[in-house]
Amino acid sequence: MSPDTKILTHWICYITDRQMAFRRVWDVGGYVFSELVHKMGESRDLTLLNPGRPDHSYFIRKQDYAYQDRYKQQFGQDGEKAKYIFTAGTRVGNNTVLREYGFDRDTTPFFTSRYYPADFKSILSTYCILKEFDYSFTKYIIHVLKLLKDDENFLRKLLFSLYLLSYFDIGQQTAEGIDFDKTLKDGYDRANRVRSIVESKQLFELAFDDFIKKDIVFKQKRAWCSLRDFLKSPEFSGYFKASLINLKYGAADALFDQKNFTQLELPGDVWNNNSKFRNCILTGTGYEHSRLSFAKLLREVFDKNRDQISKGYPEQFDVTFDLVPRMCEQNNCKICPYGLLNGKASDFMRVCTNQGDRYCPALLAACNYKRFCAGEGCTLLAISRGRFG
Repeated sequence: MSPDTKILTHWICYITDRQMAFRRVWDVGGYVFSELVHKMGESRDLTLLNPGRPDHSYFIRKQDYAYQDRYKQQFGQDGEKAKYIFTAGTRVGNNTVLREYGFDRDTTPFFTSRYYPADFKSILSTYCILKEFDYSFTKYIIHVLKLLKDDENFLRKLLFSLYLLSYFDIGQQTAEGIDFDKTLKDGYDRANRVRSIVESKQLFELAFDDFIKKDIVFKQKRAWCSLRDFLKSPEFSGYFKASLINLKYGAADALFDQKNFTQLELPGDVWNNNSKFRNCILTGTGYEHSRLSFAKLLREVFDKNRDQISKGYPEQFDVTFDLVPRMCEQNNCKICPYGLLNGKASDFMRVCTNQGDRYCPALLAACNYKRFCAGEGCTLLAISRGRFG
C-alpha cells in the first residue's frame, strides 16, 4: 500500500472508532478499510460503497453476506440488530490476526461499527470530496496547507479542514434511512459547500472562527487523535511525511516541528472527564469547581501560563484512556503518579525501583507503558522527594 493509502485507512478507522473494542476496529476494520481504500484509489468508483451491489461493494446488507450461516456468533458480537456490514473482497487465508478473531481461511472478514449508519455516510461523504483531489487524502491536505501558507495557527486550521472532510454536517443516521443514491446526492451537495470553504481564505477564516466560538474544536476526539498520529506516531508520521514528499510538498518539515505541537488539543474523552480523576488533580486549584470540559480547561491553563511552561502542551495529557481504568477505577491512589501532586501516593516508593536498566514499574502499573527507568533524573522521583516545583 502507498503511504497515502495507509494514512487514509488510519483516518477511516478513527471514523468508526466509537464505543466498541478498539482492537477489533483496528485489527478487523483496518483490514477491511485498507482494501476499500486501495481499491477505491485504483477504480475511483464510489459504487464500491453501494449496498445494492453486494457482489461489488465493501458495504452490504448483512443478509447478503455469503458466509452468514458460519458466523452467527460473530454477527451477535457485532450487534444482532445490525442490518449492514463492512466486508473485504478477499478471503482471510493465512492472516493470523484475522484467524484469531475466528474467521475461517476460505471466508471474507467483516466489520460492523457501533454507529455504522453515520459512519457509512461519513465515509461516502469523505470520498465525495476526495474525488475532486484524485481520491488522494494527502492532496486534500496539501491543498489546505497551501491555503494556510505562513499562518501561525496552521495546525488547528488543518484540523478544522479535516473536520470539514468527514464530520461536518453528518448528523444522526439510522439503518432504515440508508439509501445509497440519496446519501451520494447529499454527499455531493455537502462537498460543494466544503469546497467553497477550502477554496477561499476569507470563507475559511469565517467558518474557522465559528468552529472556535462554538467550542466545536474541543469535541473532535477522533480527528485530533488522527492528526496527532500523523505528526507524532513513529509509524504514521513516517507514512504522512513520505506521502507529502511523494507529492513534492516542499514544506513538510515544518509540520513536524515540535514548537507547533502546542496547537494540538487534548482529544475530548470520557476518561479525561472522569470525576475521580478531575477531583484528584484539580482540588486546591482555581479550577476545582470548573465545569469546563477537560480539553477546554487544559487549553485555558496552558494559554494563561504559556510563558512559564518550558515543556508540555494540552495533547500530552492524553493518557487517561490507559490510566483511569488502572488507577482511578481501581482506587490505586496510593501508587498513582498523579497522587504525588496531592500527597495521596503514600506507597509510591514501594513501586519505584530506581533502576535504570529496567522498565519503570510506576508507568507500567499506571498505564502499561514500557519505558526505561530514568534513575535519579526522574521527575516523579523528584516530586516524591519534595524537590520539584
